[in-house]
Amino acid sequence: MSLALENPRQRPSNGPLNTLYSLYTGRHLLKALFLSELKNSARGATLHYFWWLLDPFLMMGVYTFVIDIVLQRGTPQYLLFLFCALLPWKAFSNSLNHSVSVMRNSQAVITRVPFPKMVLPASIVLSQLVYMSSGFLILIPLMLYYGVSPTAWILLLPLLMVLQALLTLGFCMFMAMFGAWFKDAGNFTSFLMQLWFFASPTLYTLDQVPEHLRLPLSFNPLVGLWNGYRAILMKGEAPDWTLLLITVAMTAAVLILSATLFGRLERQLAKVL
Repeated sequence: MSLALENPRQRPSNGPLNTLYSLYTGRHLLKALFLSELKNSARGATLHYFWWLLDPFLMMGVYTFVIDIVLQRGTPQYLLFLFCALLPWKAFSNSLNHSVSVMRNSQAVITRVPFPKMVLPASIVLSQLVYMSSGFLILIPLMLYYGVSPTAWILLLPLLMVLQALLTLGFCMFMAMFGAWFKDAGNFTSFLMQLWFFASPTLYTLDQVPEHLRLPLSFNPLVGLWNGYRAILMKGEAPDWTLLLITVAMTAAVLILSATLFGRLERQLAKVL
């Protein structure tokens, strides 16, 4: 299959839409990379895709023991509370951590064959979205254990996942270029993700945060997502629309800014690498 998929006559004018449109022009390559990403992640592993779920389970066990049992600061239904955020967090953090090195790992292809580079971080986001989708099936036993019955609001779950995928893609575009220009970007990203984890209400609720910090923290786009997942899966009710609207606005801003930056730097990749 040829990788020369770009046809300037079929693409809109320069700008963020031009960059995002390249996902369509490169859709066949995106599909191939997506399937390859799924296969490579399980290659050589005895438990295959179950390793993806093992990490949030282990994290859930550790944090439940420390926070809920030792410190006794957990919330009701704490296992379910944790898993509703740890699962999407793993998809988000894995996507960013992998994207920061994706350009350098694909250096041989980038420097020889013209193709829409957007498909590289996008394939990572799609593969992580598939893992997260399968992981949500594990929530069913937890919901049954706590006597939680799904309501009609669970129909919002796919929309929240799409919103998270778009937000993740925006950040992954930036991280891919950041990693291409700076060799030490991986070390910075590891620190950033640790900081971001604790700055997001993954182990705690927004109500447990001091009041003067709640407003600044609400501009973390993950807050609206985590609140949404917990509202529809734990409480069977609508998410906090204000927090969700903030997430939507932040997602749009991140996508536009990252796509603009990506489009401007894409043509220089071969020289930089």
